[in-house]
Amino acid sequence: PTDAMLKTIEVREEQAIAESGGTLFAGVESGLERLASVYPLYLVSNCQGWYLDLFFAKTGLQKHFVGADCNGYSGHSKREMLDRLAKSQGLTGAVYVGDTQGDHDSAREAGLPFAFARYGFGSVAEAERAFDAFEALVEHFMASTVGV
Repeated sequence: PTDAMLKTIEVREEQAIAESGGTLFAGVESGLERLASVYPLYLVSNCQGWYLDLFFAKTGLQKHFVGADCNGYSGHSKREMLDRLAKSQGLTGAVYVGDTQGDHDSAREAGLPFAFARYGFGSVAEAERAFDAFEALVEHFMASTVGV
């Protein structure tokens, strides 16, 4: 495909997402609110900047995140974004939640534990922590705050 063709596809994709949006997994909005009351949350993605902007505009979830980065903003790989975030924010005990093998590998390369969102779009060969629903992930991490 030519650059012009790829640009046309991207513009059409952006228009379609802007018009129709998407559907959040069950419990995401209330779960993020609960998690954000205890943990600083950050979003890191391989997506384009416009995609992340649309996601926040359509969902209103940006208020739950202390920060966000994506390849479209910074031009960095996911591992690089995780490294930069951990260093700039002084994060200790952070866990990267993702739904693909690439997420798993990026977390490992950045020295972060990984939690697999099995309810997502991808698969992971081996994950130390895995969750079948967002609510289960929230309950796990909220229970981890006991005594904190």
